[in-house]
Amino acid sequence: METKKIINILEKSPGNFCKNQNDIYISLDNMLTIPNLVKKSGKLHSLLITPYLINRDNHMIFELHYYEFEIEVCDLEKSYFVDYPKENLLSKELIDNFKPKAFVAINDFAFYERILNDYLKNIQMTSFEEEKTLDSRLENSMLYFQVF
Repeated sequence: METKKIINILEKSPGNFCKNQNDIYISLDNMLTIPNLVKKSGKLHSLLITPYLINRDNHMIFELHYYEFEIEVCDLEKSYFVDYPKENLLSKELIDNFKPKAFVAINDFAFYERILNDYLKNIQMTSFEEEKTLDSRLENSMLYFQVF
């Protein structure tokens, strides 16, 4: 299964938020199926996962840029994470629970599955209180994603 097919399956699943035909935001429940879709495909896929807070009532969309996660599958001997720069001013919650990028060796299925599951587990446990407090229109927002 190709990467585009996995993304299409996610985007066509019920419960997503569609701003228009080109802007489809994948629900958390649907995102939680991505590890199984990748496993079924039998190969690893480079992905960029971008989370958003969306208030479906007022259509307020807030991109959670610092919570993006990129997985790049490469011809490497060993898989590894890229950390945030040490001099950054990002929150401790973000630094402690997330990495911005991972390079994955072509056949390192165990690492890939672990990092994808860890990311999804950590993002669903994050409250995003700071973001919701900064803009009251996000108060009743829910977590959605786009995958590239």
